[in-house]
Amino acid sequence: MTQQPLRFAQPNYREHFVHYGNVAGSAPFEHLPDYVVVDVETSGLEPDQGARVIEIAAIRTPGDGTVTDSFHTLINPESNDVGLTSLHAITAEMVADAPVFAQVANHVRKIFSNAIFVAHHALFDERFVASEFAHAGEELNPMPGTCTYWMSRSVTDNVENHKLATLIKRYELDGGLAHSAFSDAMAVVQMLPHLISRMSHPAHYVELSEQAVGSINPNVLQPRV
Repeated sequence: MTQQPLRFAQPNYREHFVHYGNVAGSAPFEHLPDYVVVDVETSGLEPDQGARVIEIAAIRTPGDGTVTDSFHTLINPESNDVGLTSLHAITAEMVADAPVFAQVANHVRKIFSNAIFVAHHALFDERFVASEFAHAGEELNPMPGTCTYWMSRSVTDNVENHKLATLIKRYELDGGLAHSAFSDAMAVVQMLPHLISRMSHPAHYVELSEQAVGSINPNVLQPRV
């Protein structure tokens, strides 16, 4: 880690593999809009305390609400501990036959390659993705990114907070199934054009990066039914 860890992503901050951008004109790189929106469901709040990813979704979008690529799957955390089923509705039985993270690492690398990382409360998702790659004995190349929580705090008015559920109502989005990785990621995909129209596309401090991708087995994915 290059700095004291923060609770929320801020401009020009890097903790693991994402270097967070800034408002347009405030950083050296203005990349073409090609985002990968990421959401994870987890067995706890802190990967450093043993919490693991139990579901991941990644959706590629140019920031206009459309989707150019995506994948989502349940993840076997290599134990029976899935955390609060009352929160995310994922049971130990649901992940028993799901792939372990190492089996989908190349899916992640492929969809992350030459993209801008985006998530709501992005440090949470980044920390868990980085932790899972570390468990697999791997790491991702540095990539640019932005946090829609930070973007919303900069431009969204008439809200009591900037939680995803609040913003879904504010921007009249389809929230799908709350605390489903794919539904939450899709909500962020829908929200991006609203935020971008108010503040333009963020500028960035690092170039886009290629992620080394090995063989991919599409049959290993197990989306939530």
